[in-house]
Amino acid sequence: MEKKPQLAVSLFGSVSPNTPKIKDIDITHIQPNPDQPRKTFDEQSLRELADSIQQHGLLQPITVIRKADDQDRYILVAGERRFRAHQLLGKSKVLGIVLTSGNIDELAIIENLQREDLNPIEEAEALAKLMNRYQYTQEALGKVVGKAQATVSNILNLNKLPDRIKQEYSTSNNKVSKSLLMEIARHENPSEQLKLWEAVKSGSTTVRAAREAKKEKIQVRVIQPPIKQTVAAGELFAKRLENLGASDLFDDNDGENEITRLRDRINQQIGYFYSAEERIWRAAIEFTELLRDTSSDLAMPDGMASDLVELRDKLVEITAGLGQEHDAEIKDEQNN
Repeated sequence: MEKKPQLAVSLFGSVSPNTPKIKDIDITHIQPNPDQPRKTFDEQSLRELADSIQQHGLLQPITVIRKADDQDRYILVAGERRFRAHQLLGKSKVLGIVLTSGNIDELAIIENLQREDLNPIEEAEALAKLMNRYQYTQEALGKVVGKAQATVSNILNLNKLPDRIKQEYSTSNNKVSKSLLMEIARHENPSEQLKLWEAVKSGSTTVRAAREAKKEKIQVRVIQPPIKQTVAAGELFAKRLENLGASDLFDDNDGENEITRLRDRINQQIGYFYSAEERIWRAAIEFTELLRDTSSDLAMPDGMASDLVELRDKLVEITAGLGQEHDAEIKDEQNN
């Protein structure tokens, strides 16, 4: 790793050759840093900065380093917003601090971190790039940027967030805190991270709630409408009934009675949704289908057969009466 610039003065007052120089630099001789850690630049904010520079002048010089292959050309290390503001103003020169040595990647990220110019996503991406490019350990990277190894680890973990969260955070001027973003990143399931993100955007989740969700392994679920919850529970119950054998049911009188009671309760509850006429009609259809599915040579006790015959005669009598009433109503309508 290259040595940092040394600000040194000899005993006789002469300036060390490694001391940074401050000078007016031709803007056309400055090349923006291709690895600039900051990715988003708000146009309105740039215009306001340009107006401030126009009125008060540049209060803090930009920082550049000479190109290795051309000493008259420079690479921008820090101050890209100030550099762009000068371009907006059409200025030909900008005041800059010229470094004579140093690792441009390290200098750029350190300067941005000190000025708090990076959002958490940009910071995580910049640290990951430094780590990969120079094969740093997290501990070594922490020493470079002046952060504890645990802090570096938490920041790097933000790179595991889904692209959608990264994009929305970086482009929406988001007010979500870094600590809350880190709590979302601690959840390993991307779908769970996205659900937490939606909760965060709506303001219904805090750092503590996100931490508890991770600690207790509670997944954020979308609440289904009551009817869907009921149908899902019914389908599960029906599935379990299908897995029961006749012996399982009829060899256990208590179990049979409980299931029969539950069936009657469900039928009664569903019946409340319909009129008396509709309930009779649905029961008749169900009974007819049951009889149709029953084998004609089914051995039936005499008592049960007698009950069915009696039920049949009663139905014939009732339906005949209904038919006569219906015919009378039609006749009255025709006469009127």
